[in-house]
Amino acid sequence: MTDAPLPTKKCTKCKIEKPFSEFYRNIGCRDKVESHCKACDRTRHKAWRKKRMTIEEKVRSNAPPTVW
Repeated sequence: MTDAPLPTKKCTKCKIEKPFSEFYRNIGCRDKVESHCKACDRTRHKAWRKKRMTIEEKVRSNAPPTVW
């Protein structure tokens, strides 16, 4: 069994060097992993969702009531 070091990559968002296991896979990228780490991706997605929900709430509040 070899003790070869795991491949690492620097996250483009947080600028921290992390092992490939901390990145989502993306076969379209040259090294087959995303450019930003899982933690940064989760943070980005939460912010996107919060913004999206705010927009949807505004649209719903301005929409006329539906009549069945």
